[in-house]
Formats: sequence, C-alpha cells, structure tokens
Amino acid sequence: GQINLFRLVINPSSFGQSVENIYYLTFLIHDGICGLDYTDDQEPVIFPVQRSQNGQRDEGFQRHQLVLEFDMATWRRAIDVFSITRSVIPHRM
Repeated sequence: GQINLFRLVINPSSFGQSVENIYYLTFLIHDGICGLDYTDDQEPVIFPVQRSQNGQRDEGFQRHQLVLEFDMATWRRAIDVFSITRSVIPHRM
C-alpha cells in the first residue's frame, strides 16, 4: 500500500533521525524501489514500485530525483498536523 511521507519518515523523538530517514528514502526513490505521489488532497504518499515477474520495473515508471526542504519547524509542524506519536521506522541509538 501507500503511506503518508511524513508518517513514514518522522521520528517524533529525534529531528536528526527524521533527517536521516529522509536521506535514505531519497535513495530508495532514486533507485526505483519506491515512489512518491500525491493524493487528491495533495498529501504526499510513498508507495512500493510494482515489478514484473522478472524483477524489472514497469515500463511506464519514470525515475526522478527527490529534493526536499526539511527544517526543525517543518518537523514540529508535521508531528502536530499528522498527530505522530511514534516512529514507523524504529528509533536507533
């Protein structure tokens, strides 16, 4: 399925780990492992890229580079707007 971008990458306990999560996500998007799209409400969502039986990406798939501006104010706002209380990606020590 798909998941809201901020719900996936935000760690409400750590701004630094949220930044790291976004960094790693950009590589997954660049490598075609997952994609970024927007819902009808313009909510950014991440989804796995469908692959054919032989492991190739679908022909209609286009790769683009993801550049995302992210600061502490955006981090705090995303936590509030999406009521994020725990991290989807486990907290790292």
